Amino acid sequence: MTDTTITRIAYEKVFVPFVHEVTWSGGTRPGTTRLLVRVETAGGIVGVGETICLLEFIEPVLARWRAPATTTTSAPR
Repeated sequence: MTDTTITRIAYEKVFVPFVHEVTWSGGTRPGTTRLLVRVETAGGIVGVGETICLLEFIEPVLARWRAPATTTTSAPR
């Protein structure tokens, strides 16, 4: 059986600019911000995901509750 103990979580916040700004009644948006996450297990399983990161509390919550082996120095690949 594969060991599913999480050994590493890495995340990186990225901003992707739009070719053209999006404007609506709430304002103008020049691009989109996402949080990319990579999770690795002792058994070699790797999972990658992303979430919208418009709210400033998402990254601090991940930093507070991540596994002790977590790093934020490398981007998910």
